[in-house]
Amino acid sequence: MAGASFEQEFLDTHNAYRKKHGSSPMTLSRDFCNSARKWAEHLVAIQNVVHSNGEIGENIFCATSTPPQTLTGKEAVDSWYSEVKDYNDSNPGFDLKTGNFTQVVWEESTELGVGLGIDGGTVYVVGHYKPSGNKSGDGCMNDCSKKNSLAPRQKSRHLCQTTCALQLRKTSALLLEQFFLSLFFLCIPLLSSSE
Repeated sequence: MAGASFEQEFLDTHNAYRKKHGSSPMTLSRDFCNSARKWAEHLVAIQNVVHSNGEIGENIFCATSTPPQTLTGKEAVDSWYSEVKDYNDSNPGFDLKTGNFTQVVWEESTELGVGLGIDGGTVYVVGHYKPSGNKSGDGCMNDCSKKNSLAPRQKSRHLCQTTCALQLRKTSALLLEQFFLSLFFLCIPLLSSSE
């Protein structure tokens, strides 16, 4: 079971990283701590790292050491956040290599819980988040919400507006090009018949 100091350090580390990206701080939820603890204990029982596939967001960290070591609440979060090095701001969206990082800083997530499962030298740390991050979807709105979660707010709004405007211009240009091509092909028979 995660003690109060572990939980607080886990929360504080999340909020420090979230602040760097302009995301609001989260609060600790006792219900999510209980669900995360139950899942971590399940992982100990099956000796495997698998997601619960529930309605809430989830990050899982596993460490094995001999002799057993005591983890702090910061270590799992640091590990998840380290995925930032693989995140591509110019191509936002979900990626398996960065999903833990994006969940840590996801703007819409407001509550979290943490649970520990320990079996000798193996420790499972499970983080539960609500609302879930890494929501998938198409188009600019998904990309904009992702950018708002990862970059400083003022900059990200500008980038989102620019990204959306560019997508709109590309769509408009393609429609205009299609219109002129169809008009051209309609005019060719007319020009041929007038000769």
